[in-house]
Amino acid sequence: MSAREFLRQFRGLPLARSVHDYLLWAQGLILHKPDRTGPIKPRTVVFESYAGRNYSCSPQAIYEYMVAQPEYANWKFVWCLADPSSAPEVLTSQPRTRVVRYKSSEYYRVYGTAHYWVTNAMLPAGVRKRSGQKMLQCWHGTSLKRLRADVQSTKSEINGARDYRRKNRLDVPRFDAFTFQSEFGERTLSGAFELERLGKNVQHLRYGLPRNTKLFEYNDDEIQR
Repeated sequence: MSAREFLRQFRGLPLARSVHDYLLWAQGLILHKPDRTGPIKPRTVVFESYAGRNYSCSPQAIYEYMVAQPEYANWKFVWCLADPSSAPEVLTSQPRTRVVRYKSSEYYRVYGTAHYWVTNAMLPAGVRKRSGQKMLQCWHGTSLKRLRADVQSTKSEINGARDYRRKNRLDVPRFDAFTFQSEFGERTLSGAFELERLGKNVQHLRYGLPRNTKLFEYNDDEIQR
C-alpha cells in the first residue's frame, strides 16, 4: 500500500475524523486569535448560506429586508461566498455590502469583528465567537429526516452518528437564537440540535422561515399568474 493510499484510508477512520474536527476547533482558538482582537463592530452583519455555496435562503431574505429598511441605513453587511465572482448584482451594486471568499483570511477577520452572524447551516469549527457577538441560526428546512443527534447509524462512514454528534457539540454553543417554522419544527429541531443541553439559553423564534415571508405578500393577480 502506498503512502497516499494509507493516508486516504486513515482520513476516513472515525478517530482521524474526530482529530480533524478538534484540530479545526483548536485552529480557530489559536491561529485565528488575532482576527478577534479588534473591536466588535456594532452595526455590522455577516451572512452565509449553505457554507458559502450561493446567495440564497433565509440569510438572503433577512439581508434584503435590512438593506431596504431606513432603520438600517447606517449598517454594513458582509456576504461570504465560495466564489465571490458569482455574487449577484444586488450585492455588488450595494455600497454598504462587501463580499469575501469563504474560508479566506478575510473571512475569519470578518467573523472576528462583526457584531451579528446570520447563517442557515453549520459554520466551520474554526470560526470562534467572542463575548458580545450574536449568532442567528435560521436552519434551512423542516426536519422530515433525522439530523445531528437524532442520527442513529453507528457505522464508520462519514456523517455517521458519531460525526454528527461531535460536529453538533462544536457548533451549537455559538447559537444565540434559532428560527423555527412551526411547533413541529421547534420540537424536532430542538431535540436534534440538543439545544437545551448544548445551547443553554438559545432564544426560540417561532416566526416561520424568513425565506417564505414573501409568499404571503403576493396579490391576487400575481397568484393567478
